[in-house]
Amino acid sequence: MSEVHPLDKDKIQLQVDHYYRPTAKNHPTIDSLLLIRPEGEPSPILLMFQITHNEEEYDVNEVGLERIKELGLPPDTRKYYVAVTPLGKQPRIVVPQAYHHEMDVLCHPVDGDTLFPRTL
Repeated sequence: MSEVHPLDKDKIQLQVDHYYRPTAKNHPTIDSLLLIRPEGEPSPILLMFQITHNEEEYDVNEVGLERIKELGLPPDTRKYYVAVTPLGKQPRIVVPQAYHHEMDVLCHPVDGDTLFPRTL
């Protein structure tokens, strides 16, 4: 668990186990970031989350990936782009050609009650 930290400027040094959300509501590529270093793993992992309801295809924005590249990441950081979608939806995620070898892409369908839990 981590409190939300603002991602409001370029070239900040991301910290492990901090969950970041852009302060601008219109970041072209991500809704949030999480830098983790799993125990026993040789390098940190950057999880880039995008919540989308697109059913067919989602294009990852190259400008946004360039912004993320400028963040202070350790050089051996593994990168995963995670498209969070409603359960039953699995759009094709289209990544710019230049980034095909820089990150892995995952689609993570989530039940609506998990995304938007009801409060009593």
